[in-house]
Amino acid sequence: YFFVGRSLLPMLDIINKTKKIEVSNLEERVPIPFAKDEIWQLADTINHLLSRLHESFVSQERFIQDASHQLKTPLAIIKGELEIFRSDVRTEKEMAQFFESMSQEVNFLVKLTNDLLILARVDSGTNSLVFTKNRIDEIVLSQTSRLSKLASLKSISLQRDFELFE
Repeated sequence: YFFVGRSLLPMLDIINKTKKIEVSNLEERVPIPFAKDEIWQLADTINHLLSRLHESFVSQERFIQDASHQLKTPLAIIKGELEIFRSDVRTEKEMAQFFESMSQEVNFLVKLTNDLLILARVDSGTNSLVFTKNRIDEIVLSQTSRLSKLASLKSISLQRDFELFE
């Protein structure tokens, strides 16, 4: 009994440490015994599993932070425009511009949501990214026109200067 109990001590250490590991401390690892036997293999396998779980949780947390950050701008634009729209009686032309702007922001949110879903699939290994060439001036123009609405609410004017670029 003494020798069997002594030989199973590393296994008991692994069991006790594994029971204490939770989502909040996934960076902890089980003790690795000195002898490279089956118990060593088990401890090494558990530690590799914990590493993969920790990476997955970090990736998920980063994804949630990125998604919430990306959703803030279009929602702030919609909120600001709604507040301005409600503040006074509007003409037909102003109403048409407002609805066009809202439509653009909703389309942007739909595209953003689709992009976030693709990113989530790529992070999970389900899909892979396909890179395409984009013109930076077109991206800057579209984003500054969108953000100028939000900037005007804060009395900020945005200016674009492409003369320095070829």
